[in-house]
Amino acid sequence: MKIAGKHTVIAERREVWQLLVDPEVLRRCTPGVEELRAAGDGRYEVVMRLGVGAVQGRYEGRIRVEPEVPEVVMKLEVEGRGPQGIVRGKGALRLEEENEGTEITYEGEVQLGGPIASVGQRMLQSTARMLAGQFFTALAAEAAARQRAQATGQPLQPPKHGIFRNLVRFLWSLLKRWFGR
Repeated sequence: MKIAGKHTVIAERREVWQLLVDPEVLRRCTPGVEELRAAGDGRYEVVMRLGVGAVQGRYEGRIRVEPEVPEVVMKLEVEGRGPQGIVRGKGALRLEEENEGTEITYEGEVQLGGPIASVGQRMLQSTARMLAGQFFTALAAEAAARQRAQATGQPLQPPKHGIFRNLVRFLWSLLKRWFGR
C-alpha cells in the first residue's frame, strides 16, 4: 500500500526538523504510541496500540530514522508485530520552506501481513491518511507551543494531545485556510 501527502507547519524548517528528531515530541504526537525508547543511532523501539475497524491490537516494533539531507530529507523504516499481524514500511519526509512556514511532503510504502491485511485497501489508506493528519496536526501544535514559549519567555508547556483535540486543531486549520486569517 502506498501513502503520500502534504502538511504545512507554521514554523521555520530548522524548528520543524528539531521537532521531528526529538523522541519526546514523537512519542506525544504519534497516534497510539504507548512507549518510545531510543535504541541509539537513529533507532527507536516502540509499543503502539492501533486498529482498523474491528482489527485492533498492540504492536511492538522498531523505527529507524535516517537524515538523508539534514533539515531537508529524512528516511524512515518501520517494522512491527502484534497479534493482528505484521507491518513493514519505508518512507521519506521532505521539508521545504514556504511563505507561511514549512511544507512537509511524505511518501512511503507499507506492507501488511496477518489479519490486518484482510481489511480493505480503501479503509487502510483512509486510516493511514487520518493517522498522518493527526500526527502532523499534533506536530504543528508542538511548534506553536515552542513559539509561544520563546515569545513570552515562559517555560515550554507541551500541548495536550488526543483524538478530539487534534481533530479540532485540524478543522480550525482548514477553516483558517479556506476563509483567510
